[in-house]
Amino acid sequence: MTAAIDPERILRDLAGLWRDLGQQDDPESRDGVLRACSMTLVVVADGGDDPAGIGETLAGLMRDHPSRAIVVRVHRESGAPLAARVLAQCWLPFGGRKQICCEQVEIDCAQQSLDGLAAVVLPLAAADLPVVLWLRNPDLAAAPELDALRMLATKVIIDSRDWQTPAAALDWLAASHTRAGDLAWTRLTPWRMLLAHAVDNPGVLGRIAGVAQARVTAGEPFGSSAWYLAAWLKHCLRRGECLVPVRLEASGAPPGAISGLSLRGSGLDASVLSAPEGGAAVRINAVETRSPLPALPDAALLREELAITGPDPVYEAVLPLAAKLAREAAG
Repeated sequence: MTAAIDPERILRDLAGLWRDLGQQDDPESRDGVLRACSMTLVVVADGGDDPAGIGETLAGLMRDHPSRAIVVRVHRESGAPLAARVLAQCWLPFGGRKQICCEQVEIDCAQQSLDGLAAVVLPLAAADLPVVLWLRNPDLAAAPELDALRMLATKVIIDSRDWQTPAAALDWLAASHTRAGDLAWTRLTPWRMLLAHAVDNPGVLGRIAGVAQARVTAGEPFGSSAWYLAAWLKHCLRRGECLVPVRLEASGAPPGAISGLSLRGSGLDASVLSAPEGGAAVRINAVETRSPLPALPDAALLREELAITGPDPVYEAVLPLAAKLAREAAG
């Protein structure tokens, strides 16, 4: 790869891109282009992934997390062409006249060339800024040829929902030497927020200590989301070395989909259940309310993950416990 794709040439192309964009600047007016970058976002995708979908996701991120995006499409067929091009993602803020633009580098390579990928990406990373690696394909995520690229990254993001074996995905994340993120965990934020808000009042919080059992219901076969929620409940209800039992039960939901959470104990019957007509039914003892339960697109999930630049104590505590639960269930 290094012989066919020269990072110095790509950097020259980026400089030329900004020269061309800069010609739009008018020193006598507010019109022009503003360059923005807060990180390097490296996306490793399968060659068959929809490029338009990836582009739309990146465009949706740039307003909140402007970055130098490096999209690597890995082609499985032998002798796949190697190529690289540069482009800009630009938008006009509401009420403004100066465009804000971010850089994007697109690289096509063959799977046999993966071992040289880090040597191309490293010179392209924006200096002194975080490097986030989004591995979209499970097979590529675990490829040993990407070890050097993973070590380069400040944070590695996957979606364990796409992995065939949840236990393998969670074990892989738990063993990661860099900070890890999982879109399957991020997708559970609405569920966790609904239950947390439901019990966050003095009349209910005083009864949490009396919870004797918690339950997660999901479609079979259970995915990583179910193990995450079971581990999260165990973590939240931990009393010293004592873990409150959490039952994981099958429901009529689609495979892997979450259908409900519940807490049972002395004077407390709390639950969040997906409603057939959409949204969620939130019940605290005899009082029931309805709340939205949105299905978040990748851009929204990544936006939440990219906002976590430091340690995430809750996820770091839940991940090894979820991995342990999934591994024990797999036998």
